[in-house]
Amino acid sequence: MTIPDLDRPTPPPPADKTPKMFGDGPISVFSNGIYRFLMITLMMIAACLPTLLLLMWPAGIPEDAPPAIMMPALMVLFCIPLGPALSAGLYAMRAASTDEGLTPVRSFWRGYRLNWLAALKVWVPPLLLLAVIATTITHSELAGLGPMYIGTLTFVAALLLVWAHHALALTTFFTFRYSDVYRLAMYCLMTQWRATTGVLAIAVLLGLAVYNFPVLAAVLGGVWVWFWWRNIQKMLLHIQDRFTIPADTPASGS
Repeated sequence: MTIPDLDRPTPPPPADKTPKMFGDGPISVFSNGIYRFLMITLMMIAACLPTLLLLMWPAGIPEDAPPAIMMPALMVLFCIPLGPALSAGLYAMRAASTDEGLTPVRSFWRGYRLNWLAALKVWVPPLLLLAVIATTITHSELAGLGPMYIGTLTFVAALLLVWAHHALALTTFFTFRYSDVYRLAMYCLMTQWRATTGVLAIAVLLGLAVYNFPVLAAVLGGVWVWFWWRNIQKMLLHIQDRFTIPADTPASGS
């Protein structure tokens, strides 16, 4: 799939191009943008509704109850539905930058239908590792861990979070084997510093928002995905140019 670069010049539209739904003026452009943000956010809330309900459930559990001991790991695992929703939101945000009509709802659910299984396959393994790390850090006193060990685990958790987002973005727009997705995500983690630092900042802020204010994180879902999309465009183009073959390229030996 071709990944559009908003910095690259695009050819002029044909003369008989269908006009946009609400015109080309600044007020219309602003209104269209707000509409897309709002619709993508509402669709992400709908797709993440189980996560939101589960994240609000632990508030009534006593701190000394057995479920509370595993709560850090459970809260991480509650975010499993977030993977397909983020992938679909990213797909819809990419479509919003290319489509002339206002179809964010259709784009979101098309992206969800196409990528939900692939998104889960690359999203769940990092979450399982993050659940183990979260439980270990939370109960570091029981495990007898020092500050240096806790700092190392926190750093590893941050890298895992970025790696998961890179893998999710790659599987949203490309068709690679899952082993290749993991390797390419690690390659991007190490070489695409702008995308890595940007995704790290977005992921940390999103994680803090989910942990402290899950409803606020849901309301700002479209904003998170927009920043994510803007931040990784050059990374996606780099992957496309270096690791994919154009569709019109003849096969070798033909």
